[in-house]
Amino acid sequence: MVRTGQKARVWGQWRTVRRVRGDQYAAGGPAVVLEFDDGPVLRVHAAEPLAVRTGECSG
Repeated sequence: MVRTGQKARVWGQWRTVRRVRGDQYAAGGPAVVLEFDDGPVLRVHAAEPLAVRTGECSG
């Protein structure tokens, strides 16, 4: 489950999620739409695994 404020690994980079909303594919399958602080919106199948982290990592 992805939440606003978390970072998701997409397009080879960690991007901050600004908005998450549910959607449906034309065929009726569930989708999740992610809006980021920069870059395009990403629409993925609701069951698609994503790398997500919360907060800043140090090191």
